[in-house]
Amino acid sequence: MIVIVEMTNSKTIVANYGTDNVGVFLGYGTKGFDSMITFSTGVNSAPYSLAIGHFNDDNHLDIVVTNSQTDNVVILFGFSNGTFTIGV
Repeated sequence: MIVIVEMTNSKTIVANYGTDNVGVFLGYGTKGFDSMITFSTGVNSAPYSLAIGHFNDDNHLDIVVTNSQTDNVVILFGFSNGTFTIGV
């Protein structure tokens, strides 16, 4: 699953099924993308699909991920520096 988000700088977000994480590529306008930064979705989670939104009213993009092996959903809360952490 790949999601492309256009905000101040574009971001491409991918669910990495085989490595149990979500990958984020930060865009730099017409200069392309930086290297992928990964954020864990849990051990043996196998993330399958994702969606982007504002889930905690802080005006930073958050990622909701469905995990096929653990049969759960996790939210990765976003920060202004482009990083994410699993919500409690």
